[in-house]
Amino acid sequence: MKLKKLLSIFIFIFCFSPYTKAQSALLKGLITDAKTEDPLIGVTVMIKGTSKGTVTDFDGKYFLTLDSGTYFLVYKLSGYEEITKTISLKANDTIGQNFQLTEVTKELGLMVVTGTKYEKDVSEQVVSVEVLKLS
Repeated sequence: MKLKKLLSIFIFIFCFSPYTKAQSALLKGLITDAKTEDPLIGVTVMIKGTSKGTVTDFDGKYFLTLDSGTYFLVYKLSGYEEITKTISLKANDTIGQNFQLTEVTKELGLMVVTGTKYEKDVSEQVVSVEVLKLS
């Protein structure tokens, strides 16, 4: 009798344990350029403080499956302003988050470029060579 009872409890737990697991939510969206409204390819969407995230596809879309909870998401792409957003997800939610990133221009330091008008043979070039002696 006890064996039957233990076996039925084991079967019950085995069959219904997937339903007691934390349910996930889907976060999806579209990232575009604020000026041209073109989709941006390769924008990283990361959960702040972790290594979990994703990258936008060729259409500027992203999909991220997360457990329910509150997250700080960071959207960034080189040459664009970084966006940080807080989002709360509930079990089985599907939330759309569309953003527009603004281009950021940065002035680089001083750069000097020189050139000559005339072609020179490589054998005529002055090259400085240092010889290192091994002790």
